[in-house]
Amino acid sequence: MVGFYFLRILGLLRRLGLKQSPVGLTVEAVTDKLRQDKKRSGGKSIFILPTEVGKVSITAVDDDLLIAQVIEACLSNRISLE
Repeated sequence: MVGFYFLRILGLLRRLGLKQSPVGLTVEAVTDKLRQDKKRSGGKSIFILPTEVGKVSITAVDDDLLIAQVIEACLSNRISLE
């Protein structure tokens, strides 16, 4: 079901003419901003992730390599829905 909503939102963004990933944005730039974000606690980044329409999951992640890999996948449009 999450994949359905992701594709729905992606389709809406495409119809609006928005790109999937900002041009020129780097993994380093995103991770630097994440480190400055107010949603950090005890060295962990706190992510509020939509799970379906109207629902979210609050998740703490302390694996900087994993975060960088996800950002890289998003920026290069290699997002897996599985």
